[in-house]
Amino acid sequence: DLPFLTERTLQHLIARRDPQKVATAYRSANDGLPEPLCAIWEPAAREPVLTYIATGKQCPRKFLINSDAALLDLPDARALDNVNTPEEFRAATTAAVAKTVRVQYYAILREQAGRSAESLTTAAATPAELYAELAAQRGLRLAREHLKVAINAEFGDWDAPLQAGDTVVFIPPVAGG
Repeated sequence: DLPFLTERTLQHLIARRDPQKVATAYRSANDGLPEPLCAIWEPAAREPVLTYIATGKQCPRKFLINSDAALLDLPDARALDNVNTPEEFRAATTAAVAKTVRVQYYAILREQAGRSAESLTTAAATPAELYAELAAQRGLRLAREHLKVAINAEFGDWDAPLQAGDTVVFIPPVAGG
């Protein structure tokens, strides 16, 4: 759920624990409200929490909002970003991270792109996203299904993560002898 939560963030929380409060929690980097799931709940919170639940309330965030809790600012704004699926994880770990890659074009793709190679800055997370971006920008007309992709001189997967400095080659079908 919390792929960016680090030991450093947890050590920060522990070092600033206030045992005189019902809990020590971080403020959300998104809305400033308490984040109850990455918090230190003191033993003294047991009875007030049971009373809160007995009244039909269930939201731990609202409990903290209305309690005497110590609230800390996050040392890393992304530390408590919530991720629940592999797709969300991929998006979170590659979202809008601009990187410079080198692209090489061969055969018909070289003709369509009007160049044999280029370096470009992109937020594309995978070769599939990069090809879609380049198809729109450069007028590449071959369907992805007819191409192979290589990353750093090795055949690769269309869904492999791209890194800054990668060299990507889209390989069209070739004929000849």
